[in-house]
Amino acid sequence: MISTILFDMDGVVSNTEPAHEKADAFILKKYGVTLDERWKEIKGMRELDVYKRAIEMYNIKGATPEEILEKKIAIFGKFKEDIRLFSGLHTALSLVKSKYNVALVSSSPKPIVDIVVQRFELSKYFDRIITGDDVKKGKPDPEPYLKAAKELGVHPEECVVVEDSINGVKSAKAAGMKCIGITNSFPREELERAGADYVIDVIVELPVALEAISKN
Repeated sequence: MISTILFDMDGVVSNTEPAHEKADAFILKKYGVTLDERWKEIKGMRELDVYKRAIEMYNIKGATPEEILEKKIAIFGKFKEDIRLFSGLHTALSLVKSKYNVALVSSSPKPIVDIVVQRFELSKYFDRIITGDDVKKGKPDPEPYLKAAKELGVHPEECVVVEDSINGVKSAKAAGMKCIGITNSFPREELERAGADYVIDVIVELPVALEAISKN
């Protein structure tokens, strides 16, 4: 029986992609890096893991992941006006909040999650908020979602995760949870290939997806 819904943040709750890309492009340009298609491969990972991979992928010299992340956190607030909630988000959250335990499980560090949650007054919807700072291993490792379940006092099989990234879907499935993919960042076929149990195109389709999953 489903008791808990776990939401990813970037790409599910909020369209933070423009803000993230502007901040990352601004910082990485100083290291001679221009973002390209390879950047999609590391979407959905914890920020520190993103920069570890970026240093390897782009052969960045003279910087550590921690230094890059520190710079990202320092400037991210400048781009907060570029952040938008997805249409129908408040309605969807209100509906699930009335029936389920609800948590936000983000790969972003706490300062960035706080900017989004405070800007759109989202804290009322979530019983727990897990950030990239709260785990040792980020997505696609199952730790973030397992931690959320543990803090809520529920079993993984009671949880449904809503994710937009391949790494996020893999994290949810590795945690032994059902996963609804949303096509905000990746096409349906890629989300299904990663293991999504159901795929929706917009967040307002969430109740239908939950009903379908609960019958399986």
